[in-house]
Amino acid sequence: MAHVRESREGDLTYLVHRLRAADLKELRAHKADPETALRHGLKFSEPCYTIEHNEQPIGMFGVAPHPGESS
Repeated sequence: MAHVRESREGDLTYLVHRLRAADLKELRAHKADPETALRHGLKFSEPCYTIEHNEQPIGMFGVAPHPGESS
């Protein structure tokens, strides 16, 4: 069964080479590389969460402030 927990650096390392084709297409549209995008989310999301299934990360999500806006 899947569950959600706070993200760790290892989640990024595991997921960066396992992104779906749709995720890669979206990143290309924004001219972003996968590692930079995931690292940005991990660093700036307050907090960043990982979805885990069978003890393996299957996704990350969070909400980060827009640059230039105060929280």
